Amino acid sequence: MGSLAEKVKATLKNRKESLEQSALFKELPKGLSHNVQSVPKSSGLLTDYEFQLTEEYDIAALLELIKTRQLKSQDLILAYRKRATIAQQLLNCVTELIPDAMDWAKRCDDHLEKTGELLGPLHGIPVSLKEHISIAGRHTTAACVAWVDNIPSEDAQLVKVLRKLGAVPFARTNEPQLLMQLESDNQIWGPARNPWNTECTSGGSSGGEGALMGFNGSVLGIGGDIGGSVRNPAACCGLWGLKPSLGRISVLDVVLSPFGNEGFRGTLGPFTRSFRDILLFCEAYASAKPWLEDASMIPYPISISESSLRTAVSPSCPLRVGILSDDGVLSPLPPVRVILADVRRKLESSPLIKVADFKPFDHSRAWTITAANFWEDKGVSVQALIAEGGEPFLPLSVWLLSESIAAHERLSTEVGGEAPWRTAREAYRREYNDYWNAANIDVVLAPVNPSVAPKLGTSRSWAYTSIWNLLDYPAIAFPASRMLGGYGEDLSKQAYEPRTEIEKLWFENYDPIKAQDMPTGLQVVARRLHDNDMLAAMEIVNKVLTK
Repeated sequence: MGSLAEKVKATLKNRKESLEQSALFKELPKGLSHNVQSVPKSSGLLTDYEFQLTEEYDIAALLELIKTRQLKSQDLILAYRKRATIAQQLLNCVTELIPDAMDWAKRCDDHLEKTGELLGPLHGIPVSLKEHISIAGRHTTAACVAWVDNIPSEDAQLVKVLRKLGAVPFARTNEPQLLMQLESDNQIWGPARNPWNTECTSGGSSGGEGALMGFNGSVLGIGGDIGGSVRNPAACCGLWGLKPSLGRISVLDVVLSPFGNEGFRGTLGPFTRSFRDILLFCEAYASAKPWLEDASMIPYPISISESSLRTAVSPSCPLRVGILSDDGVLSPLPPVRVILADVRRKLESSPLIKVADFKPFDHSRAWTITAANFWEDKGVSVQALIAEGGEPFLPLSVWLLSESIAAHERLSTEVGGEAPWRTAREAYRREYNDYWNAANIDVVLAPVNPSVAPKLGTSRSWAYTSIWNLLDYPAIAFPASRMLGGYGEDLSKQAYEPRTEIEKLWFENYDPIKAQDMPTGLQVVARRLHDNDMLAAMEIVNKVLTK
């Protein structure tokens, strides 16, 4: 069978050879701080123009340069290949750079030169993809050693749509063992790191995307979200990240749901640098009518222009925002508390917003139900898959699997029946819907994480994000601390009595000095399938916070 190192040798060799050779360090700079955000400029590996392209422009701005013939797609893709290569050497976030990206960029340039028109609304825009999203002819492992030789024969449906829209897939990114950690560590590539502090995680399970995007090594990223896996890295790395309702973005030919489970599904979602880019992506994606190719999708676009809430909000009919400041299980630490309080003060000052407290509805029970539903077969399939690859379980995989098994045992006792995890899930969804209605709110504003990105190997709480996956409520993470210009006050620990072991763990690992320079994100959540209203609410909140 060979050793673990032998099994992954070819995969690692492929990654090394795929990198942009002109952007490789002869040796890593000496004396690097844990915050590596200054390296692209100081490294000398990018021209001034390449640095400017990758540093200063969002998707909308790049499209304007391309449309007005001020920028060629080939120059843009090369710049991002180089910056992604720098990112990989510092953050271990890339699994490969896609070999034919420059050919696709040339196709974009040739088409524009010949016809005077763009290929589509994402013409020439570089996009990075979490590795489990299939690309024809490229190894797709989902971070499982047993699948290192898996080569799909065709692109995932989303990749086909992106190409149709003119986008250029150029990079694939790191993810965790089993795709089920709020970090991105595995036995093939190892852990992705946070560009704001390389001792910390970039989140998960789309942490490679979080790290690459947070380093400005990509301008549009696509990740998966089954328990927080887009929103968590977005919050950890200072980005925008969207988790739509199920059925709004195609997951055909994507390894997404936890193995051994058909009842708890994940979705895909974009990472961007700006809110307008989230809207641009949604409009572009909807223009392709992807539901005609994927019958499992809901044939209705995610589009802010379709929101009735957007036109209804006024001083006499304000947006009703419920603020969830504590889920009753794990109290947020100072960075989140400070930013949440600052955001609340700003929202309360707007005549367009009515703020209220939103108390948690038995979120402890929600985690039990979620953990059980992650693996309906109690992890039998994943244990067999790990054994097939001859790889050891990583500690965070062991932790989550043990949480799932314990949750199954608890629900079997408390609920009973053939599938107590499903019974409990459907009951909780009904109860939460009633609770939401009684609260008389349009959206919830809540933390994404209990704190800033934690130290590598310590991410043991999903509850602030996974609750919305359990309910299938759409949510958007936004970089709150960066939007407000930082924290503005001391983030020191304040003594308190931990209510749970998980709360104690987070408190003990918290470092206020390191937290001061790291981003914190929050999220806006709407009820199931109200994605358009969620975007409309976020638009209003964004305007208030940035005016």
